[in-house]
Amino acid sequence: MNSGTAISYAGFGRRSAAAVLDGLLLLVLFSLIGVWQWQGYWQFTAQIVFALLFCGFCWLFFSGTPGKLLLGCTVVDMHSLQRLGPKQVLLRFFGYYVSQFVLFLGFFWMLWDAKNQGFHDKMARSVVLYRPDLFEHDESRKSIQQLVSELR
Repeated sequence: MNSGTAISYAGFGRRSAAAVLDGLLLLVLFSLIGVWQWQGYWQFTAQIVFALLFCGFCWLFFSGTPGKLLLGCTVVDMHSLQRLGPKQVLLRFFGYYVSQFVLFLGFFWMLWDAKNQGFHDKMARSVVLYRPDLFEHDESRKSIQQLVSELR
């Protein structure tokens, strides 16, 4: 982010919509891998491991899962506004489970928190920023004419 750009924290609705999109994508991945055919402990363990790998990879390398990125959100360190480190990724992921305790209070906490942080964000010292300009330099949005003119 530019130093002159105001910070905009992603709200509860946008983050919830991103979570639904990511959940649907994970369901498809679980189906492709065949997780639903596994029994008991193995199915539960596989779901957690695959979700951790999916989220962890996305947070480490893209600063967001596909759902968050599609909705213009990035997950970053709350102090540096840079990508999360491996320790933060683990804390944030397992913080999801903490956020679910007591009627999902950790997620609803975003509704009245100044930085829209849930418990998992606070544990990992992360924030989710809304960046409407996220795809401003996306090559796929350019016309063929623009792309050809850049080749000259």
